[in-house]
This record gives sequence, structure tokens and C-alpha cells, in this order.
Amino acid sequence: MSGTVYMRPDRSGETPIVVERWRNEMPLFAISAIVSVFAWLFLAISIVGLIYAVFIALFFFIIHLGFIAHVGGSGVRLGPGQFPQLDPPVQQLAARMGMKHVPEAYLMQAGGALNAFATRFARSHLIVLYSDLLEACGEDESARDMIIAHELGHIHAGHLNWRMLTLPASVVPFLGHPLSRAREDTCDRHGVGA
Repeated sequence: MSGTVYMRPDRSGETPIVVERWRNEMPLFAISAIVSVFAWLFLAISIVGLIYAVFIALFFFIIHLGFIAHVGGSGVRLGPGQFPQLDPPVQQLAARMGMKHVPEAYLMQAGGALNAFATRFARSHLIVLYSDLLEACGEDESARDMIIAHELGHIHAGHLNWRMLTLPASVVPFLGHPLSRAREDTCDRHGVGA
């Protein structure tokens, strides 16, 4: 945790959130990228491998497209007219992180799941907050803000970029899980700064 800058805001919400990445996140990403490039090259040099790579990419694209459609159809997009108590924290936290564009934010029922996540489709980013998780926060605005800032942290830190490139390394036990954990730790730092 050395070198990490956490800034606790005064309640005016104007203090910037400045976060240093988790110490092993970037080395793990670099190793994952190298392993993945070799895996993709290996697939590309054989015609059968290339066909598999295209089908795998197409499969994941269609699955993700369906999931984005599900979020858009089942979730409620936060804004001044829908859940106005949740939209300002998203706007303020994104501004405090220095994000140029505030991602779309959705609230969804999830049948008791205590989760939230960030995702990307094409050039659009979005965060999804599950209603049961926010209900578990009760009146604790700092807990709610921690969750929102954590998810915004994934977008701010660029964790959603290069997913297809690093897909092969994500199944390597000593790379996929540690990189994922390091990214979560980085985003927890964003949440603590909220």
C-alpha cells in the first residue's frame, strides 16, 4: 500500500480521487498481453486455429451483445427522472476521477445478488448496480459511493480495454486470477477515495 494516495473528500464532493494502481497490476497485464499475443499468433498461423479464433470472438461478441440488450431492457437507466438520488453520486464521482465522459448507469433487480459491475460495448461504457446491493447499504451513503466509485474505477483505469487481446491469458491459472484480483484491488482504492 505504500505510495498510494487516498483523499477523503469533504462532503462538498470536490476533492479529486487520485489512486495509484495496485503494485502488480501492470506487470501482470504485460505478461498476460505477451502470452495472449503468442496464443493468438499460434492460432493465426494454422487455418483451423484461425477459424476457431474467429468463431470464439464471434461467440463472445454475440453473448455480450445479448447481455447489453438485457441490461438495457431490464434495467432502469439512472438520471434526473429515474432514481434521482443515485444519479448525482455517479456524476460527482466520475467528475472527481477526472473522467471526460460519465458512463451510463443502470439499476437492475438481480434476485438477491449482491453485485455491481462495469462493462463496455463498442465505445460506450456503463455501470450496472444491483438493487439488492444498494438496499444492503441502507442509508450509508459512503458505502453506496464506495460501490459506485469501485465500478467507475474499472472504466477510469482502462480495465475494460484490450479484453479480447488478453482473453487467452485469462484462462491461465497463474495469470488470469491474479490479474483480476489486482484490478479489483485497484478499484477498491477508487472506492476508498470516494
